[in-house]
Amino acid sequence: LIAMDHHLLSEDSSDPYCEVWEETNSGEKRKILRTPVQPKTLNPIWGGPLSTCNVSERSTITIRLFDFDELKYDDPMGVVTFRPYELLAESEKKGYPNVWVPVKTVDSDQNDDAGMLEMRVLRPPTEHRNHELGQSMKTLLSPGPKLGNMKKEKLENLFIASNTPVICHVYDVSNDERIGRINAITKLTGMGGIFHAAIEVYGREYSFGGSKEPGVTGVFACPPRKCPMHTYRESFFLGDCDLSYETVESILDKMRSEWFATSYDVLRKNCAFFSQEFAIELGV
Repeated sequence: LIAMDHHLLSEDSSDPYCEVWEETNSGEKRKILRTPVQPKTLNPIWGGPLSTCNVSERSTITIRLFDFDELKYDDPMGVVTFRPYELLAESEKKGYPNVWVPVKTVDSDQNDDAGMLEMRVLRPPTEHRNHELGQSMKTLLSPGPKLGNMKKEKLENLFIASNTPVICHVYDVSNDERIGRINAITKLTGMGGIFHAAIEVYGREYSFGGSKEPGVTGVFACPPRKCPMHTYRESFFLGDCDLSYETVESILDKMRSEWFATSYDVLRKNCAFFSQEFAIELGV
């Protein structure tokens, strides 16, 4: 979501959440979802774990956005109203699953936009696919940031039951063993390190690198955990994006045209930023 927080005492941060309401063709209204509060998010962009719900294609969906307040009433930030079949038609026509829609203000006489909300409307999957987890991955796989401190057994079962698992692979930059030793120390002390990141989906690993050659995308692929330029360290299961191969490819095609190799910046636009944006686009 991109949304403006107008509260004078907020110090440019919000505690936003969404309520999702469904109205059927018969006029019945019900609240079907409330997303978790995202605390102290900075204006103007915030996001969090993907929240999903099942709705009828022909129903009317209203998403109400609020700024959570512990001391008084929650402040309304905006509202989005749509019919799922309309967004389905738009996304299927483009071959791209994510749609941006304007957020309308609720406290103004004018029908102004308060920001933009990105959402995904998909038809239910027709089949379920289980995935094997090799012994090496059992040892190296950890829960991603949105899965919390999940126990190993639960994490493995969640991975196996996923339709389309998404994994973030982390490498020590370069093939110099000294970088690995430095990273091991700095990670223990909470100081971070010098890492390369990549995202695996449908059995291929994708990341971003730089080049001086103009007009060439910086997005590249390799076998999982086999990037020849870096030394593999560990992996994190991010979740199940539950997307078809064709849909994932449409997301990658769009990103290839936005992440040119000449735009690489070691501090502002690197492999970590690409991996984060790719994961967001996949919905994990």
